[in-house]
Order: sequence, then structure tokens, then C-alpha cells
Amino acid sequence: MPMGTAGGADSYPAPDDYAVVVGINRYREGITTLNGAVNDASNFARWLKDKDGGGLDPTHVTTMLGHCSEDGTKPYVPRHREFEEALIPFYNVNERTGQPVGRRLYIFMAGHGTALTFGNDCSLVLGDSYPNLLSLVTGTRAAEMIFKAPLFKEVVLFMACCQEVAQSNSNDPWLPPVIQPLANASYFHGIAVKWGKKAIERELPSPFDPTEPASWQSVFAHAVIQGLRSAYDDEGRITSPMLRNFVKSRVRELLPAADRQSPTFSPDDDEPIVFRERPPAMDARMAAGTTPAAALSQTAQAGTLTPVDIVVSDPAGAFEILDGKDLSRIVLNAAQVAQGVFRVYLKPSLYVLRAQGQAPQAVKVLTEPQRVVL
Repeated sequence: MPMGTAGGADSYPAPDDYAVVVGINRYREGITTLNGAVNDASNFARWLKDKDGGGLDPTHVTTMLGHCSEDGTKPYVPRHREFEEALIPFYNVNERTGQPVGRRLYIFMAGHGTALTFGNDCSLVLGDSYPNLLSLVTGTRAAEMIFKAPLFKEVVLFMACCQEVAQSNSNDPWLPPVIQPLANASYFHGIAVKWGKKAIERELPSPFDPTEPASWQSVFAHAVIQGLRSAYDDEGRITSPMLRNFVKSRVRELLPAADRQSPTFSPDDDEPIVFRERPPAMDARMAAGTTPAAALSQTAQAGTLTPVDIVVSDPAGAFEILDGKDLSRIVLNAAQVAQGVFRVYLKPSLYVLRAQGQAPQAVKVLTEPQRVVL
């Protein structure tokens, strides 16, 4: 993983952020093959590299995938050593320069997971495991070790893994001894399920565009990516508390009561991490005297504003958005994202959209990004 900014500081919105992403579908015989872990990791890496998403320099994203192989010739990866080798360079840079490596490190893990019979640590089952001898890396422990070294101001961990209890020892990554976190450093951990519970995969729409083909995904990872793209608060920010609230709510929506998961997050709100801020031109502030001001506070409680792309036949033509209940006019700052395409952010509700010279059109806005042609 190259250290430093490729292409200049202006090339990427988050040039000082890094990520290690792991997704494992395929294991040795005796360990169930998964359908969605590789998709989860690939989707998260896609969000990281998107300039409208995580905004990372693609060379700062290390992705390790364990695919299925019909003929069984591919090695079972990633292994413990490869995970360690993705982290050690951060320590080398710090030792050589005496300076932090960057602003934020993301660690994302998807695959089979276990929990120890004691404690509350979630471990990823690595690709070189045997059914009776699991090779594990404890994600929460690895994130904590990174956090306590003076490497990054923020450490973010997401684990789309089970926490079924296993009679096996965890192998913490071989990392230098902890020193002391950077001043005012913060962290955020999100794990798919509570101790002893099983994470669930489903065939779900793309978390980026519902018109793309559906694929197998972890319900948790799907909700995390949706939240990272849409869970704006009333100040136009996606923060760790807003993301936590969105994911918990979205997971409940996606699963029947019998299969309900309860993701866990830490810490709560003490040191919120800001994942994204909308540019001013895309701000969803409502003009005084139109929709009641309470709408924004309701949006903050709900944890989401949905991006809606509006396509008009005349790019120079005007369009308006009305509240679907009382038909009061909502005034938004729309950002032009393509010829004839304008993006606004709306709280989930019913609206009436009307382009100049066109008949009004009722539109129900949900939590997923959508496109409306006027």
C-alpha cells in the first residue's frame, strides 16, 4: 500500500485516509461457503474509492478477497500473514518519519465470524482455516491496537460477521506494542450482531443504485453502505451517531421479526466521526415560510435524507417540489450533476414534482436513492 498522496491533495476528497478491506466466501470443505461476503467487501471498497463517497485515493485501499473456485486450485486466502502485512507498513512509516500516517483508517471484514466464550470480541475466520482448527483475527482487538498507536486520528471498524461462540483461540495480529493514541483520537466500531448471534445474508438490491442487478449481501453491510450514502442530519452531515441509528432501523426494515438482528456500535456519541458533508450547493435547507421547520428535526430523528435525481427534458427549465400532504412549496438548493439532471435531498415522504409546462407527478421518496423523470 503506497503511503502518501498520489496525484496531489486536490485529487481526492480524503487524501489522508486509508483502508484495509477483507471479504471471504470460500473456505475448506467442512466450513460453509458464503454467498455475500466478497460482494460486501467489493461494495465497501467501491464506496471508499468513490469521490462522492469515502473519497479515498484508490492506492490507499487494500482489498483482500477469498473467492469460490470450482476446481479447488485457488489458495484459501487471505491468511493471517497477509492481514498483518497490510497493517505493518503503517508502523514502518511512523517509525521512519515520527509522524502520524494519516487522518483515518477503515477496517472492513466480511466472512464467517466467531466470538470467544469470554469477553465481547468478534473474530473473522480467515481463509486458511480448517473446520477443527480455525485461524482467526479479532477485528476489535486489531482496531484497538491500531488506535492506541500514534498512527491515525480516527479508526473505523465494520464487521459483517457472525458472533457464534467457538471453542477456539483467537490469533491477534502480530503488531508492535501499543504506545498511546494521538491527542483527541477517536474510534467507531460497528458489528453485525450481538455476542452468540448469527449474521444473515440476503439477495438485495445494489446499495448504490436500485436499478443495478441484485446480489447476495450481508444485511448489515448493505445497511452500512446505504447509511454512508444517505444518513444526513439536519446540518448536512453523515456522522457516526446518525449512521448507527440508520443501520439499526434499516436492518429492522429488511428482516422479518423472526430473523431480527441487533447490530452493536461503540462508542455512542462522545466523539462523533463525520463521514461526509454535503457541499453547500447540495444543502437541503428549506426556505422559511414553506414546509414547517419541524420537518428537519424529524429528519434528524429518522436518520436520513434521500438523494433524488430529477431528470427534466429542458435543462434550463424550472421545476418545483410540493409537499404531498398540503401542497406547500418546498424550496431546495438543487445541484446539477449532469445535463438535465438535478440532485436534491429529501426526507422520506410523499411529494408532488412539477416541471415547467408538465403535468404534476406524485412521487414517494423512500430511503434508497432514486431517479425521477419529469
